[in-house]
Amino acid sequence: MHKALLNQLLLDISIEPQGPILIKERAPDEGEDAAGKEQKKKRNDKYGEPDMLFVRIERRAPGGVSRLEPFIPGSSLKGLLRSHAERIARTLNPANGTCDPLGDGSTPFGMRLSCSRKLDKQKKELQAKGSKMSPQEIYSSSCPICRIFGNASLRSRIDVDDAYLAVTASPVVQPPPPLPGEQGDTSPWWWDANAWQSADGGYFPKRTNVAIDRFTGGAKDKALFDYETWRGGFHTRIVLRNFELWHLGLMAFLARDLSRGVLRIGYGKNRGLGRIKGMVKEAEITYYGRDLPKSNELWGIDKMMVDGNKYGIATKGPLTLKGIPQMDAMEDMGYGRVYRYDAQEFETISRTAAQYLVEFIQNL
Repeated sequence: MHKALLNQLLLDISIEPQGPILIKERAPDEGEDAAGKEQKKKRNDKYGEPDMLFVRIERRAPGGVSRLEPFIPGSSLKGLLRSHAERIARTLNPANGTCDPLGDGSTPFGMRLSCSRKLDKQKKELQAKGSKMSPQEIYSSSCPICRIFGNASLRSRIDVDDAYLAVTASPVVQPPPPLPGEQGDTSPWWWDANAWQSADGGYFPKRTNVAIDRFTGGAKDKALFDYETWRGGFHTRIVLRNFELWHLGLMAFLARDLSRGVLRIGYGKNRGLGRIKGMVKEAEITYYGRDLPKSNELWGIDKMMVDGNKYGIATKGPLTLKGIPQMDAMEDMGYGRVYRYDAQEFETISRTAAQYLVEFIQNL
């Protein structure tokens, strides 16, 4: 399944927070012991450093100077997409739409084993008989969501890049990290109160909250804390390799809900934080090999694999692109072709592919 590259979908996505968001990061010298907490308190009192920081990464700015930038880790985005994909699958087929990733069969809420646990159990049973599971059996025995996002026995076929800044405002460049043993009367190198300022108050508005006393229901004494949030845009890419046509349908549902701003990410989702809106700017579909589809068709791997039946791959298609003018390949690599579609064309593709997903999930 992963030894050959047959087709690929690449989505170019912009992400715009619809309010403040926070992806937390621990400061480099912050520990859970008393000394670490005391060090944190001193910085908070002296420099106003928030108790909770937005995750940052060091990148080279357009001017050639390295700087610490806020970003959204690809793992955070992928987890968000997977959890929502599971929600969609359970809606279409509550019994068989997806496994329970945490299910161990021991509680009423985890009666269905996760694919990871189920496959591990099956492999041990076969190993005791001197046999082993084939890649085809692993794929066909996995639930629809694990077939895309993977499990402990099956590699994921979807990659989500880290989301980097798409803002145009130039930040104040943070000072470089101090040398070993160097002391200075400046704010810590990983956080600068004057960085990322803009004309309307900065990209990092700070919020203050207080913990609630569970006994009295009121504010807890000496439990005031603050955190920084981000409100600028990001840009990322999603790559789906060796897709079936119903995979495109799932990506269509995810792209639709992301564009509607109904998904939340990070800290404080129940406090009004984390709502984001993602828009597909461009889609790129690549086919590899000599036997390639027509310019007005979409092929899943069922049309490109010799042993597709052994994997339990749904035989469906090709998908005819109605409402989209026939186009020549944007790039012909000799062993493959690349087709690019704008946001409106991808939406047209999505509406047709979504029907394939509904049919596949409901018939499980």
